[in-house]
Amino acid sequence: MRKTIPVIRAAALIPLLKFLIQRRHPVEQILRDAGIGYVWIEDPYAPIPIKALEKVTARAAQLEGPDVACRAVTENSLRDIAALGAIALGTRSPREALLRVSAAMPFHCSHELISLKPGEAQSVLHDAWMLPIQPESLHVIQQFVASLVQMLVQRAVPDEPVIERLSIVPHPVHGLDHLRGWFAGSIVAAQRPVLEVTIRTAHLDAPYRQVARDRLPQLQKYPWQRLRDGTMAGSARFLLKAMLHDDGVLFLNIGDSHYNYRVGHAGGMPGQGFHNGKQNGKPNKEVGCARRATKLIGIQEKELIGIPWMLAFALRARGWLIRQEI
Repeated sequence: MRKTIPVIRAAALIPLLKFLIQRRHPVEQILRDAGIGYVWIEDPYAPIPIKALEKVTARAAQLEGPDVACRAVTENSLRDIAALGAIALGTRSPREALLRVSAAMPFHCSHELISLKPGEAQSVLHDAWMLPIQPESLHVIQQFVASLVQMLVQRAVPDEPVIERLSIVPHPVHGLDHLRGWFAGSIVAAQRPVLEVTIRTAHLDAPYRQVARDRLPQLQKYPWQRLRDGTMAGSARFLLKAMLHDDGVLFLNIGDSHYNYRVGHAGGMPGQGFHNGKQNGKPNKEVGCARRATKLIGIQEKELIGIPWMLAFALRARGWLIRQEI
């Protein structure tokens, strides 16, 4: 049983959402169907459940084909993924970019791990998930990661193929053939649900011709918190903070109660005791209906307490506006 709610930043979806908008698909409805109708492109740091990521990526593949992630990635996609892309663009080489991304992953996703295994001639990047993901969704997610990695390395060596081998989970229906035109190296079906991208080590250490301003020192200015909190309460707090806004409309259904009080202690009211499903008509502290042991000043016996009014006035004192009482 997991101790946390698997979440990821909404930035992971933004390149795909922009592509679907360009293709005139009902993105708002797609997000609502995935249970994240509160998310939009202007809020890339909002945490969303990984299950929602699965639903959106699977739906995108159904609408646009199994290579949808490759088609969605553009030269602006690194900027679209917010702080994760910003810290990668401020590096001097692909190796430095990938190592920074790996170190930043706990702030981006609670259950995704990216690591770089260096080698003398070839190095291998691994992208793994600490939870099961449906094959159709995982295929789209992995091709998205591979496309971004390819773009990071091509910034240093734009005229050469940069991925020598790609081990990726195949699409459950279409397999791998649709990826042949997107990646120059060999493409093989992964034997486990882990993406492996093999890159020539010399390409990893090639310097970038243009280096953006290094954003890492300003990382604390981004609205980032570690998503690998380690507790169920912490991960739930991230989601609730994203779902609740500073303003909005609250529809509240709350009932009232009549006041009764017994001096000294709580006890049963005459005629309200029950035994074996029958009303026995006797005051009995064990089987009777308990009366209130706390006296409320200014309220008479059998009078409505006015709980809804008290709540309304308390909310008004905290800045809420009372628009309607139904």
